Amino acid sequence: MAIKVPKSDIDSAHGNVPIRVRHELLTHPAAPVIRMVVTIYDRARHPLALETFINVEDTDQREYYQALADQDTLLMLFYDETVTYRLTKGVENPFKDQIKQIVSKADELFAAIPKETFDFDKAKADVIERRSMYDSTSAPIPDREPQPLRDRDLRRLHPDITQRLLPLAERLTGTRPIIKRADTLPNDTHGLLKPPETPNKPWELIYLRGQERFMEHIIANQIGKIVRLYQVPPEERLQPAITPQTREHVMNQLMPELFELLAIVSTRRTWLGYWP
Repeated sequence: MAIKVPKSDIDSAHGNVPIRVRHELLTHPAAPVIRMVVTIYDRARHPLALETFINVEDTDQREYYQALADQDTLLMLFYDETVTYRLTKGVENPFKDQIKQIVSKADELFAAIPKETFDFDKAKADVIERRSMYDSTSAPIPDREPQPLRDRDLRRLHPDITQRLLPLAERLTGTRPIIKRADTLPNDTHGLLKPPETPNKPWELIYLRGQERFMEHIIANQIGKIVRLYQVPPEERLQPAITPQTREHVMNQLMPELFELLAIVSTRRTWLGYWP
């Protein structure tokens, strides 16, 4: 991945600098837009944020992005204003499955748009207008509601889930929770516990599509939250929540200490993959 930025920004990115990568698929009537955002926390309050957009109609762009799904490390080559190479950094790439899913869904959306109405530039401009590079809650826009697992999927779950944990949650809440799979979840989470909107309705245990390997762990974690909630009176049953504002507040608190710690641990020029 080639990045052209002012030399001053490149100089600031040297050393042990936390880096975060986000992948998004944005739906738009004119074209699907794949968006990749790299945030380099070289300055705690003013990080360097970079974004790139992929048009699946362009074969080269699509193949380049899809190839990222086969890479264990994302390499970034930095060039200054004179297009002089200055720096290489790398971050771990844990998003292989997500990239494959994004490409597959983008192809599906692209195929559904008539050729005469396809306009990637318009879709990209609209995305830029409404999305911020610093919006840490950005995620692929969901195209459907979370889907309940089928009976055959439930039968594959570990007996501890079906014979112990789900019955335990049912005894506490009065109804058996429903396990659902979602295309996207807010705030980069892999699991979500959704309380019933009306009394006597079931709780929902939702996990992120692509996390099937960890599904049972996610389900057990959400049931554990139900157990903790029902250990206190109803008026005290509160769930922790995170918003873009609270996440930014936490980041501003942690980053100065993290910079100090990194400086103590090592002064070598290296990289650190970091996802808050």
